[in-house]
Amino acid sequence: MTARRPIVVLACGYSGAVRIQRLLARSPALACTCGTGLLPACAQAAAAWRQVDNRAGPLSSLAVSSIRALASSMISVILAEAGKPRWCEVCFSSPSVGEAFLELYPQTQFLCLHRSFPDVVRAGLGANPGIGHAAIAAYWAERTGSLLRFREAHPAACRQVRYEDLAGSPGEEARETFAFLGLGEPTPVLAEEETGDPLAGDPLAGAPLPASHLPIPLADRINELQARLGYPPIS
Repeated sequence: MTARRPIVVLACGYSGAVRIQRLLARSPALACTCGTGLLPACAQAAAAWRQVDNRAGPLSSLAVSSIRALASSMISVILAEAGKPRWCEVCFSSPSVGEAFLELYPQTQFLCLHRSFPDVVRAGLGANPGIGHAAIAAYWAERTGSLLRFREAHPAACRQVRYEDLAGSPGEEARETFAFLGLGEPTPVLAEEETGDPLAGDPLAGAPLPASHLPIPLADRINELQARLGYPPIS
């Protein structure tokens, strides 16, 4: 049943996940959490069971039932405390944890949240001035590429959401997202200044960043990913 399907938002750091989290939290059906560690724990347990069972393929039925017993008990506590019938988690771990969770809960629906490279870099540098531009660039490229691969591997379970669409056309994007999840009509999205976005009101948000100080292969990879997501290339 749709009401029992877990929802997982897969996002990278500085992708503006607070906006989609607050949007989803307005649904009376959803108990929304962020960073509980439940998905990584399931992935680690699945890896341990594969070692114990000495198998590289699908989990054994015993492994599935064991891990689900642990995960379901925690999800039940979350739902009981919130008084809601359906769990929604915002996860910043690698999309690979979604593979293990999908094996345990095949009806899970995923929202793959993307944000343009320049804005992620600006937000990252704003929050961590000491970190290098190239380090954030490599992180964005790796996480964005893996998120796209996950969505392509599980098209029926995933919906791609761009932060910019939520910010620019919130009503339309919210309705389409809620329809995919089998939820009712969404309530209006919060105004930008209420989201806690470090780029709120920044006139340079969305503008290209110079690529001259990035390694050429990395800059090329970023432009490839930007194009696949419908974003302009970095200059």
